[in-house]
Parts: sequence; structure tokens; C-alpha cells
Amino acid sequence: MVARFLQCFLRVGLLEPTGLKTRNWLGVDKKLLTSISGRQLNMLKAMIRRRREFFSKYKWYLKKAGRFKRKAREVRKKAVNQMAKLIAEFLKEKGVSTVYIGDSVCYCVCREDLVEEVVSKPTRELLKSFFAPRQIINVLKRHCEVKGIRVVEVDERGSSSYCPIYGSKVERPYRGLVVCEKCGSFNADLAASFNILKSNSSVSLEEDVLKRLLDYPKTYIRHTYT
Repeated sequence: MVARFLQCFLRVGLLEPTGLKTRNWLGVDKKLLTSISGRQLNMLKAMIRRRREFFSKYKWYLKKAGRFKRKAREVRKKAVNQMAKLIAEFLKEKGVSTVYIGDSVCYCVCREDLVEEVVSKPTRELLKSFFAPRQIINVLKRHCEVKGIRVVEVDERGSSSYCPIYGSKVERPYRGLVVCEKCGSFNADLAASFNILKSNSSVSLEEDVLKRLLDYPKTYIRHTYT
């Protein structure tokens, strides 16, 4: 069987129907040929080329983003490990034998930010994604066990809801701030830390010492340990 092909060129004049505008295209019946004007064909080719370039760059960016994520995990692992090591060395130096740690990680609060929102939502999301609570607890446990320090996980729910000095209920007008009618305002994280310690051990501090610690934690701790 011999296959034969016939190629022909036709020149047809386009007529503009009443009420319609021609789009400069031609269709031949029997699905034998569909011809588009040169200008529209070039536009179609350019669009296809741009799509291919876009998906090529998209795949490249996905690959590069994957490398950035792996690098971020490595940086986080190294930072958490160094932080836990320094904490364990500090606790060992001060003669601490047991550490009570809450089952979740709270955001750090600066003294200047106690009357305002701590940080913006994007920053909180960044802190949340970087400081993985379970990873921090596990790494801290490992370093403390090497130093002979016992780490106990406790439930910290409601630990900042009452005054660490008098045990009365407190108000929380802002994040990171607790207000007691008798003692005034102080850092919620400090209050929660002492309440956790007090509920799980027999440690006690004098009222004036605890007030100074709650009001000026950095100054008092530096004066005590130097």
C-alpha cells in the first residue's frame, strides 16, 4: 500500500459579515486544516514558551527552598544544642540537682514590652517554627543528665493565674503581665516559674526577696551570683 500526501495552498479573501468583526482566522471543513494568522500564532508560541520558562523556574525555586529548609533545620538544631549546653553548665555550676520544666515553651517577654503585645503575629510564628518545644526539652534533658541533673516535666496550666507571694488570683490585662492587688504588676513567666517550683518542691523565699526578684529579675540575679 502506497501512502500519498497532497499539499495545497489556498488564498481566500475574508468577508466581514454584518454586525461581526473578523478575527483573521480560517477553518477548513472535514478537520483537514486549521490555519491561524501569523500574528496570533506567534502570540500563542510566546505564551507557551513563557509557561515553560515559568515552570522551569518554579521547579528550580522548589529545589532551592528545600535546601533552605534543610539548612534552617540544621541551624536550629545547632542553636538549641548550644543553648541547652549552656543552661546545663550554669545549673551544674550553681549546684542545682532537679529542674522542673513546663510541658510547653512560652515566649520570652522583655521588661519594656510588659504593657504591650509582646511581638507581632509574624514574629510569633517565626519563634514558634524555630523553637520546637519537644526538641528543646529533649536536648535539655540529655545535657542535664550528663551533668547529673534530673529534669522533670510538669503541667504548667494555670501557673500564672495566681500570685506567687500570696496565692491570690491575678489579672492578665496584657500578654506577659500579671497584676496583683497587693503586690502590683510583674512578669507572668517569672510568676509561673516560681509557682511551678513551689508546687513541686519545698523551696521557699522570703517575701521581700521574692518581690525584688519579681520586680528586677536581671539585677537581683546578677547581684546574687556574682
